[in-house]
Formats: sequence, structure tokens, C-alpha cells
Amino acid sequence: MLKRLLLLAGAALLATHGSAQTLAPIEVRLPGEVSGLSKPNAALAGRPAATVSQLQEVLIQNWNGSAWVDLQRQTYLRYATPTLPGTIRIDRKNGTAWAINAVHRYRYTSAGEILSDSIDQYQQAPFGAYFAAINTFNTPSQVRWEWYKTRNAFDATAPWDSIKRNSHSYNAAGQRTQVLEEFYTSGYFSAIARRLWTYNVLGQTTVYETQSDSGPTSWDPLQRFSYTYNAAGKLQQSITEGVLLGSNTYGNSARNTMSFDAQGREAVLNTETWDSNNAWALASQTLYAYAANGDPSTATLQAWNPNTSTYQNYQRAIYTFAQVTANQRAQNAAIGLAVAPNPGTGATATLYYQLPTAAAVTVEVCDLLGRRVATALAAETQAAGEHRVALAGVALAPGLYLVRLRAGQQQWQTKWDNR
Repeated sequence: MLKRLLLLAGAALLATHGSAQTLAPIEVRLPGEVSGLSKPNAALAGRPAATVSQLQEVLIQNWNGSAWVDLQRQTYLRYATPTLPGTIRIDRKNGTAWAINAVHRYRYTSAGEILSDSIDQYQQAPFGAYFAAINTFNTPSQVRWEWYKTRNAFDATAPWDSIKRNSHSYNAAGQRTQVLEEFYTSGYFSAIARRLWTYNVLGQTTVYETQSDSGPTSWDPLQRFSYTYNAAGKLQQSITEGVLLGSNTYGNSARNTMSFDAQGREAVLNTETWDSNNAWALASQTLYAYAANGDPSTATLQAWNPNTSTYQNYQRAIYTFAQVTANQRAQNAAIGLAVAPNPGTGATATLYYQLPTAAAVTVEVCDLLGRRVATALAAETQAAGEHRVALAGVALAPGLYLVRLRAGQQQWQTKWDNR
């Protein structure tokens, strides 16, 4: 899953050094996101305490020159454990409304490793799903292979068809050293690329390289990443090299340098690119901010404008967390009960859940004393499976509420921060 979280983490590089109005598309880099390294993803790092910060939403916005404009959001639902979501829904802004773009559904082993990642991707309504894939990983100890399958976009009854597999190799210390990528065509798997890792004596990755297959026993270089660490063992700098035109040799491409705050958290990521003068030139910076409890709150990407010698807003990610108690986690885990976005207004928030069996369902909004203040759904019979109830129309003053779900003789509830 951390390979996808997913979806929003980009290279944070600029392809050119033009003005801020003509920059190539770039994306904000999330905390802990580094090419070639295992990604700890600080946004999902739960703390072992009675109350856990549970990621609810990552909202991506672009800067239009005067204000931030919504672009994409990821909603995290149906947590299998306090920090492992069972579903990640991706929506993109379509005019003034949100339109579903894709849904990832994860299954995990008892060790918390991904067993499978099923993906449904959507066109705009009314066309519905047009692509589905399932990625299966053989865990729990070490990933030996990944198998990617897809099905016909226009025939839901068609069988799944293999499209790719990755074979993993490890050294005696249990560190991954190679991933061989093979595509499936005409009934056979054919090697197309491989990824290689080199480590220092502390077990940290020092070099990550990608190569393309150029024959039965030969490989051509594609990209190489070199990493250096500070005295605290945190990644301080990474240098990206690409293959020079007309050769099989590497040349500088980009350099990322990280600085940290007093608590040792990522504070500023500076990105430079190698220019035509054979020198490092400023490209962008990403600024990280945190809430009082240490949760990431924003990651703001700013592009360097050489015409004004200033950084200008480009894109940002906004994190939303819910503080979930151990008792709530135990009650809600079985049905994946969650409100998202949370915090969120009655105009945007939705209650998500999964019923194990068909039941008559009622959804109520209560104050913190348990008194009902609004009803979002009244005794509607629903089948087993995933459901969602929009809290639109629940006109309440801003504040904290309980959203209570009754299904048959059972009852669950979760907190909702109505803003």
C-alpha cells in the first residue's frame, strides 16, 4: 500500500526553469516519500497509545495565482488496523463537484502486510467503471513476487488476464537487492526492466538503480538515485542521475536536500536541477507543517521563479486525521465505520460502512451526551456489503458530534467533527 499512498506522491522535480506560469506539471511530495526507499509515510504512522491518529483524508490543491483550488482528494476508509485502511477512494474535482476516479481495496495478512490490492478506476458518470485490476503479493515474510491482473474494460464477465509480474530477490541479510519486471504477452512473461538496491553497513539504501532489458544477458541503465544520511540516520540528500543522450552513461538530473525541525521531523525539502551551465539550479521547495500532536497538517510545494528570484505557491496537500480510541477501533473495525472527510461539513461529509448481513439501517447524529439531534437515514433495509450515507442536509452548528449507526439489533458510533 505504501507504494501507492500512494498516488499522490510525485517526484517534485521541475523539468524546466521557466517562469511559474510555464512550469512543467509537478506534484507535492508527501512526508517520507523517497524514490527507491521503503516509504515510512509519516502520514500513516500511528502512535502506540490509547488514542490513535487515523488518517481520514489527503486533499490536493493547486494554486491559481490568488487562491488554492481543489484538485484531488483521497479518502481512507474501513481500517483493518488503526493505521491500515481497507479502502482508499480517489476523487477528482469536476467543475464544482467531486467525481470518483478510482478505488483501492486492500486485504492484509495478520502481519499487516498487503495480501492484495484491487483497483477499480472510473470514467465520469454515467459511464461507470472502465478498468479493474488486482495486484496480489505473496507475504508475510518477504515479497517474492507481485502478480498484476486486469480484466476487459467493456465486458464484466470476461476472465482476469495477467499483465505483469515482479520477482523479488534478497541478500543474506534479508534486504531486497533486485526486482525483475516482466510483462505478459502471447502466453509468456518477458523481462523488460529491473530495479537494484545497494546498502551500507547500517542497512540503509545508498544506491537505487533502474535498468531496461536490452538482450538475454544485458541491461541498459535508465536512472540512478544516490542517498546520503545525517548523524541521526535520517535521509539528508538524494541525487538523481539520468542517462545522457546518445550514451549509456549517467549525468546529473536533480538533487533533493532535506532539513529537519527541532523534533527531527521533515521541515523543508529543497529540489535543484542540473542546468545547461553544468551547475545546480533552484527548482522548488516543499514546506512541511505539523499539528500540535505531531500529525502532518500540510505539505506545500513552491516553485522557484528565476524572474523574481522567489518561491511561488504551486501545489499543497492537506491532511485530515481523526483521533480514535481503542474502544472505538474495536467496535468499528468489523464494519469499517468512518466519516469522511472528517473534519467536514454537513454538505461534504459521508458515513461509510459495510454490513455483514442484510438489515434495517438507521443513521442518527447525536451530541456528545448521546442525544439525537438529526436523522440522516431512517429504517432503510439494506443488503450486505458496502454502503454510504451522505450527511448532506444535516444542518447543525459547527462542533463535535456522534454519528450512530443501527443495523438490526446492533449499534455502532463514530465521532464527526462538523466544521
